[in-house]
Amino acid sequence: MEIFGGIVERGEVSQVHQDGYIISSLDRNGIITRPIKPVGTESYKAGDRVYYFIFNDGTGRIICGM
Repeated sequence: MEIFGGIVERGEVSQVHQDGYIISSLDRNGIITRPIKPVGTESYKAGDRVYYFIFNDGTGRIICGM
């Protein structure tokens, strides 16, 4: 079965970066995103847990906090 689009995952903000937030996946071991930004204007700090999506090309967005 091929999956198209992004998958929503649970993650934890591991770093606040000038270009967004680096997220460590709670659903898949060892997966760490490039810096991604939230959909809205929310801000997060390291350790916050979030729902996010990521596409195969590494782009994505944080949907909201958990």
